[in-house]
Amino acid sequence: MGAEIHINKLAAAVRQLHAGIRMFFSGEDELAIHTVASAAYQIISDLKDSRGRDESKDVFMRGVFYIVRDYHAGTLPNYMTGDPEKMKWYRKLAETFTEITASSEWEDFDPGRNAPEDRRAYWRWRNKVANFLKHGDRSASSLISMEEVDNLTLLMTALTAYTELHGADASPEAWVLSLYHSVDAGMTEDLVGYPAELVAELGDLSHNDRLNRCSALLKELRATTAHAPA
Repeated sequence: MGAEIHINKLAAAVRQLHAGIRMFFSGEDELAIHTVASAAYQIISDLKDSRGRDESKDVFMRGVFYIVRDYHAGTLPNYMTGDPEKMKWYRKLAETFTEITASSEWEDFDPGRNAPEDRRAYWRWRNKVANFLKHGDRSASSLISMEEVDNLTLLMTALTAYTELHGADASPEAWVLSLYHSVDAGMTEDLVGYPAELVAELGDLSHNDRLNRCSALLKELRATTAHAPA
């Protein structure tokens, strides 16, 4: 009999997260992807909470922080600066969060914790689909809209939470997901350390072709790096 293998909570979460990313690019069933990704995100969020970090607050404030910082730095992407109404809102945020400057770092920004009702509202929204898939004894006749199953956002949110908890994720899964998300959202200005020709190639592809190209890229990287499990 071989040696007994133990695994901690964070290692279990990152394995689930990476599996969810691979499933996403392989075109697996969306509900299965959501279940795996939600499980990973819940563990990561619980671990953050045990270290005094409120994930629901972080999700909201990450958006505010980077918008205000980039507003001051003049580096907001074109799709944001081209909307006058949104720019009014960004300016209002900058006037509200005066502690954020063009040179601020996210790690130094501590706006405090969410009110309990805000936190509950976030998790009700975030876990709606996951709870539907998990529990058969609650409103057995209820339905869920597939439009509510946004696995890309869930995976990116979980990946961001993981990096805040543990540091940068150097896995092929994280590298390809971040690349795909930025290109798909038209935020290529945010990409650092990615080959320009690859970014341009993906930008020229249709949605489905982009998914397929990233799926092939992920398989190539996993076959040629030490990050991929045997």
